[in-house]
Amino acid sequence: MFKLLLSLVLFLIIISQTFASESKVIKTYGNGFLEMRGDVPFLHLKGSEFEMGKQYGALAANDISANIENLKKIGESEQPDVKYLPNSIFTWLRKIVGFAFWVYFPSDVKDHIKGIVAGAKEIGVKLNKYDIAFVNAIPDIVGIAGGVMDRGGLGINEENKLLRILGLSKFVQQCDSMAVWGARTVGGKTFQTRNTDITTGVGIERYPIIIVYKADGKIPFVTAAFSGMVGIFTGINAYGVALGQVWAFSKDVKLSTPWNISLRKVFAESKSAKEAVANMRLMNNTTYGNNFVVADAGENENANDTGFVVEMTGKDMASFVANDQRELMLTYQGVPYGYPIPNGVFRGDLSLDPDIRSHQMSGNGPDGDARASNSYILRYKGQYDRIIAFEEKEVLIGHLEAESISRETAMKTSSLQTAVYANTDRDFWVSYSKIMDDGSVVQAFEREYVNIPFYKYLVDLKKENGVVKIKNWFKQRLNLKLRILSHNQITSEKTIDLMKDETLSTGIILAKGDSVELYDGDLLIDRMK
Repeated sequence: MFKLLLSLVLFLIIISQTFASESKVIKTYGNGFLEMRGDVPFLHLKGSEFEMGKQYGALAANDISANIENLKKIGESEQPDVKYLPNSIFTWLRKIVGFAFWVYFPSDVKDHIKGIVAGAKEIGVKLNKYDIAFVNAIPDIVGIAGGVMDRGGLGINEENKLLRILGLSKFVQQCDSMAVWGARTVGGKTFQTRNTDITTGVGIERYPIIIVYKADGKIPFVTAAFSGMVGIFTGINAYGVALGQVWAFSKDVKLSTPWNISLRKVFAESKSAKEAVANMRLMNNTTYGNNFVVADAGENENANDTGFVVEMTGKDMASFVANDQRELMLTYQGVPYGYPIPNGVFRGDLSLDPDIRSHQMSGNGPDGDARASNSYILRYKGQYDRIIAFEEKEVLIGHLEAESISRETAMKTSSLQTAVYANTDRDFWVSYSKIMDDGSVVQAFEREYVNIPFYKYLVDLKKENGVVKIKNWFKQRLNLKLRILSHNQITSEKTIDLMKDETLSTGIILAKGDSVELYDGDLLIDRMK
């Protein structure tokens, strides 16, 4: 009966996704282009950080501006205790907070944001770099505020008052993530989830964006975020290294680089989950408490190097592998909280490192019983129960089974974004909540998970000594169409047979005004001027 019901559920999921992956290119700028996947903008950026920023600004400035304005409106509606102050005060306060984080942004990200401002200016949209910094720091602002207020003994009311002044009190976070591989999965491949459970209906879901970054000299990655964000929020790179992130609020906080900005560098430079964890140790930790799930394609000599949990606060970091018996160290009244399993890692808000837990506010922390909290029951134990249910029924987990876990563990009234990765195949599905015309909200877990076939975009047009070459990041054999244009007019086409793990010279030398576009069938997958 279990397998019959599961088959019916998975069939309905497939039907709901039938038309979700249609793609349509909207516009191009430089080496970048914008397409739509379902109702989500899908942006492709390529080149130096400043060049990619200009592409971002020129192609998506209106949505960035609208998202910033929406955040301002949320703030204006959230200031009952400070009505005697003009709204301009709050506008400048957000810029000041943005500047405070801007100081910690690395130079390449600053260049990227400056490019966004420049690209937006070209199409007549005025953006401010500190507003963009504020957008990228929102999760960290909320996390830091909670830790500072609690550490100072001021409590939840004062924390909410501070967040209302900044227009952020509605951004309540409850998330989860898991990764499984090996004997648990179809073909032994890696599958991973990432549920972003943040208050829905406040308007941020009107401005989703998915971005493929192909930075010069870096590993390509895709991130599913919101307009104006420039870090990696939910994403996977060309080596199958993917991210799950959970807010695990702690009193151990500090002002520093937002985690999504720091992880941008990690994912642009890491070829495996193990390497990503090593690079995370160089991050100077995070601004507040976070639990991360990091997994890769499973192409490791040691299967336990496939997936990790990383718990971080302002000063501490701990990492765990599959079936890690250290997860049993944290106890309450002598009973361990942890459920370590082979070929899998997972987390909700609860941190299982005893030192990190000693500062934690989530899950009735630090001294209460986490098992009485929703963060444990619904998200941590909830994922464990569903993974084990498949094991007991002898059902291997593939992307649809992973999607069913994601749908079931997502919070029912605050499911802002849900995602599933097929790490081994470099494939990706994502859903966002949606505000309907009547004001009602359809949660992300209730909607179709739109397919983002990242593997198709893992080819990269480059110029070496003036000659156009194609790099094949995913070692896949592809039959592609190369289109040569002069002043945006097609002059010729040729078929390219791209072998596995190959950098192919096309023999084409571009003249001034020329560009090349690479197609998989009718799908534009890369371009270069």
